[in-house]
Amino acid sequence: MIKDIAEIVKVIFFDKGQVLRWGGDEFVALLEPDVDEAWKLFDQFCVQVAQEVRATVSVGIVKIDLSDPIKKSYYRAVQRCYAVKEAGGNGVKNK
Repeated sequence: MIKDIAEIVKVIFFDKGQVLRWGGDEFVALLEPDVDEAWKLFDQFCVQVAQEVRATVSVGIVKIDLSDPIKKSYYRAVQRCYAVKEAGGNGVKNK
């Protein structure tokens, strides 16, 4: 399943930045597009994974502020991801 998802990642995020496996089934994406464009890409990603792999994806998006510690941005993204999971999963939250 991870290999199938990785193939979808390659297609959708090919030239948009880096997607890294964080551990287990968790990934971190560092993307160049703004938050709104990133939301559209991840929404497409969630739909495609649900259709092709029959798995759900929960995504939390934050704009990284380089004046803040990276842990702060990571924590905000994780909180948004868990909000998606609590709402039933398979979606994107950026606010």
